[in-house]
Amino acid sequence: MREIIDEVETDELRPSFKKLFSRLQEGKILEDYKFIEDYLLLSADGTGTFSSDKIRCDYCLDKYREKSETLTFHHQLLTAAIVC
Repeated sequence: MREIIDEVETDELRPSFKKLFSRLQEGKILEDYKFIEDYLLLSADGTGTFSSDKIRCDYCLDKYREKSETLTFHHQLLTAAIVC
C-alpha cells in the first residue's frame, strides 16, 4: 500500500476532497457537527508510521540528533476528523 500511496501527489487528491466536502455541505450533513456559532470542530493527531537508521526512500524525513550524532529516516502523517 505504501508503494502505491507514496507515488500519488497530494495535489491530485485535493479535487476529490473538495468535491466530497461540497456534497456534505450541500446535503446539510455537517449541520449536526456545528460547534460554537457556525464553526466545525476538527480533531487532529500526528503520528510516525516508519523509522529506520538504515532504510531510506526519497519520501523520508531525515532526523539528525546532534547529541548521539545519528541520522534516522522517518515517515510521518497527520490525520484529522470532524467531531461533534
